[in-house]
Amino acid sequence: MASKMADLESSFCLVGRFIAFVPGEKSPYQMISLDVSLGDSSAEATHYRIVLDKHLRRMMYRYLNPQDWLKVVGHRAMNLRSGQLEWKAAEIFKLSAHQVSAYRVSAYQTSTHSLPAVTLAAKASAPVRVLICQASDCRQRGSEAVSRALKEAIAQANSSQANSSQTNSSQTNSSQKIMVQSTGCMKRCKEGPNVVTVPGGQHCQVSLEGAITLLQTLL
Repeated sequence: MASKMADLESSFCLVGRFIAFVPGEKSPYQMISLDVSLGDSSAEATHYRIVLDKHLRRMMYRYLNPQDWLKVVGHRAMNLRSGQLEWKAAEIFKLSAHQVSAYRVSAYQTSTHSLPAVTLAAKASAPVRVLICQASDCRQRGSEAVSRALKEAIAQANSSQANSSQTNSSQTNSSQKIMVQSTGCMKRCKEGPNVVTVPGGQHCQVSLEGAITLLQTLL
């Protein structure tokens, strides 16, 4: 069991804008809300909720202001009961505008040159899971339609790749490595439809168009 949990854990380093503290059962400062976009400020942001240890809560509640740029380092792990990724901060640093600009250039270069090879290697070894909340609030906001659109798009991709593979027997059908699964509540009811990709991250307010865009990044 310990080795299985270790396989589901990984470190992360995120740079984004601090939005607000998010209360939890133990503290009004139990989590932070962080918006992260890659490459340039016009890119669509991905929303993260990151848990703070007690020592970080005491340090950060007077230190952080909305729209501060932060670098957050920590660990993420899959909660096997809820089926969602949980992010936990180990260190938080404020960044200057110059530091943010330097990071964006580095992140863009990494995303366009290094990450695709890593992503393809991961796909070859294990399927990507797309978890879609189907609790009542998310369903009211269209999560059923999002799930249906993803499954239909994957089926179309499978059909297209099957036709192409007739002329190239070595072609890999990457869409068969993507699994769409329904989950219970992800505790972000006002931000639905909520989607988590494993590996990947959390996505809130996913529209039908956003779902297809997300799928294209996974294929």
